[in-house]
Amino acid sequence: MYWFLKCLRQYADFNGRARRKEYWYFTLFYLLFMIVLSFILYAATWSITYSADLALWVACMGILIWSLACVIPSLAVAVRRLHDTGRRGWTMLYVIVPSLISSGASPFAYVSTLALWLNILASIITMIAGITLVVFYCQDGEEGENQWGPDPKEVAEKS
Repeated sequence: MYWFLKCLRQYADFNGRARRKEYWYFTLFYLLFMIVLSFILYAATWSITYSADLALWVACMGILIWSLACVIPSLAVAVRRLHDTGRRGWTMLYVIVPSLISSGASPFAYVSTLALWLNILASIITMIAGITLVVFYCQDGEEGENQWGPDPKEVAEKS
């Protein structure tokens, strides 16, 4: 929980480096909170209204609000994690740009063959780039100081 709160305190801090532990604990608690929140909202709404559709809508809105509240901290810790591995934060655009292209081409995929192929190609690129980013997030950080700051492991050991 400490690492999750640390990331929330560094809400929009895109500078510096983040250890694997910081990134993965933030991701774990983010997902756990999302699951618990959706379950509580669904159960509470269903017990009051006995409407599964309304309960599902309320749970989805709760997840949407939670996700929007955590977009900036999620991006910030991901950028700091990439910095720790010696990569620029802009590396995330390898996933973001093709996914936006895929989302933009999706509505037209039923009308145009070109849009369908563009959607398929962008989806494949997004998957490959996403897997690559996960590999980067799993790699150990660079030892010693790099251009984004001191090694967070060394800083933790000294204190």
